[in-house]
Amino acid sequence: MKANENLKFYDKVKDELIENSSRMPIKNYDIKYLREDFDRLVASFLKNECFEIARMNLIRIALIGLRLQMQEGAEVDDILAELRGIYIIKNKKYGDSFGRQYRKYGLLSSFIRLEDKISRAEQLILNGESPTRDESLIDTLGDMVNYCIMTIVEIEKNQEQ
Repeated sequence: MKANENLKFYDKVKDELIENSSRMPIKNYDIKYLREDFDRLVASFLKNECFEIARMNLIRIALIGLRLQMQEGAEVDDILAELRGIYIIKNKKYGDSFGRQYRKYGLLSSFIRLEDKISRAEQLILNGESPTRDESLIDTLGDMVNYCIMTIVEIEKNQEQ
């Protein structure tokens, strides 16, 4: 699949996130809910292997990541525009490594990447760990949102085939 086709899917999910972003309350949103939602997503998928439920939960996790970033003062449209740019740059830099890994190992491969980012966010938020030079909390949350979007892209591409 060509990069432009991936961007078409990416933009569709991005628009859905913008549309749904106002429906989720912002106040007191906590990293513990992110962990709970993620654990529920993985357990649900392992039990049912229902991609529609996984997609819905990935949207929720992406919205949580966006909300946590918004608590730092950013607007959802600006965040998603920046994340789209990061997606384009990293996809050129690494090729379609996420897509290749997904096609080879399935949905669980994206859960592993998300788990790494959620664990990193927990360390930064709960333990007051100072950010590294190359990965702040905002960077970590952005990567997590992009992984959710890229996973949804892969789910939708597979459903169209």
